[in-house]
Amino acid sequence: MIGRLLSMLGRRSRLPRWLTVTAGGLLALSVVASAVTSAPGPKHRTGPQSTSSRHSVQTPASQRHPPSVSAGELARARETAARFLSGYLPFLYGRGSARSVDAVALGLRLQLMRARAEVTPAENGRHPRVVSLAVVGQAPRVALAIALVEDGGVTAYALRITLQEGRSGWLASVVDDR
Repeated sequence: MIGRLLSMLGRRSRLPRWLTVTAGGLLALSVVASAVTSAPGPKHRTGPQSTSSRHSVQTPASQRHPPSVSAGELARARETAARFLSGYLPFLYGRGSARSVDAVALGLRLQLMRARAEVTPAENGRHPRVVSLAVVGQAPRVALAIALVEDGGVTAYALRITLQEGRSGWLASVVDDR
C-alpha cells in the first residue's frame, strides 16, 4: 500500500506532490494534537465560579434526591407482594382460582379471571416456592417487586410485579414473567 502511494507521488508534478505531502502532514499533526488535548480527566467548567462553590461539601445522592418510596412503605409493599404471590402461584399452576389471589388491583383481577392457567402435565406435579423477593421504589406510590421462583424444574424464573399504593394500601397491578 505504501509503495503504491509512493509511486503515485512520483508520477505527479511538484506542486500537487507538495500539496499531498503537506495535507498528509497536517492530517497527522491534527490527529496527534487531538489525542494529546482530549486526554481523559476532569472536565473544566467555563465561566466564572463563585468562591463558595469551590469549597462546598458534596451531599450524597440519597440526600439530594429523596427516595421515591420510604423504607416503611417498601416493607408494606413487600408484604403485599408476598400475599399476592401466595395466591398467584397456586393459580398459575392450576391449583387455585383468580378469586383466591389476594392484594390485587381490579384491572389485574379481571385479566386473571379472563385468562385460565394452562398447565402442562409436567408442571402440574410441581410445587412453586418463592426463594427470593426484592422490592424497590420506582416512583411515588409505585414499587417493583421481583420474585425468584423455583418449582423443581430445570431453572428458577423471575416474576416482576408492579405494586401501586392506593386508598386501601398496596396492590399488585401488573405481573410479568418474561
